[in-house]
Amino acid sequence: MTKRCDIIAKCLLLLFDGFLSILRTEHKDLTPELTEKARDHATKALAVWRMLKLSVTPKCHGSECHACDQLEFPQGLADFCADWVKQLHQLGLK
Repeated sequence: MTKRCDIIAKCLLLLFDGFLSILRTEHKDLTPELTEKARDHATKALAVWRMLKLSVTPKCHGSECHACDQLEFPQGLADFCADWVKQLHQLGLK
């Protein structure tokens, strides 16, 4: 049982890691293949998530249903990551 849990945990970790890495790709470097790979990672990760009977939070729903669509917009998700938001707040304070 422990071995099975470890395998599932590693699978889930790798899927989400791959998915989140692609989400950080800047729009200028994004290809249709990367977008499709992100969709595949998200679909598989959420399938494992549901198999484990974990609750599907708004962040999970956003990952599954909206994040990949957001990649396709100019100035997509990577251009608006937390670092960018923090920098804007710092500039605003000055």
